[in-house]
Amino acid sequence: MEIKKFMNILLTGKIFDPFLLEEATIRSFCTFSINGHFEKDFIPAEELHGEEFDANSEYVSWSKIRPFCLDLIKGKRTPLSMKFVFLIPAKDFSEKLKDYFSDKSLLSELLSDNRVSNFKLTIRFSEDGLFAISGVSYIDFSLDRSSEGAWDEFIQRFILGSGVKIG
Repeated sequence: MEIKKFMNILLTGKIFDPFLLEEATIRSFCTFSINGHFEKDFIPAEELHGEEFDANSEYVSWSKIRPFCLDLIKGKRTPLSMKFVFLIPAKDFSEKLKDYFSDKSLLSELLSDNRVSNFKLTIRFSEDGLFAISGVSYIDFSLDRSSEGAWDEFIQRFILGSGVKIG
């Protein structure tokens, strides 16, 4: 994977903005940990229902956290490691990522399983390289893992669609 190009897209581009941030860890001269849980008590009630914040969300959008992460990473030295855990609630999936679907059968496969609560993506960077790890959180247990295969396929297309070569 083209690490520098991918990190530039992640930290300065808007392609990941539909995702919510569950957590982030950046190790440089010290370790910075970000908990993406939305602290609604911090925001005045009249601002909670505007376009800037989603009062119904448990997590803050990547678009709100991205500038802070970029500020932590900017500089002459590459961080020792970084980890970003993103998610999209299944209920918001088609609305937030509809522009990325040319294959409607893949979209319907992802949305057909009503046991899925969240689709997750973990981006991990270290001296070993850059890794994108997909996952699915279920509401209850099931042996059927077809949603995971569809999510894997979507993530590969999503990253390739950003112009980054995989492999």
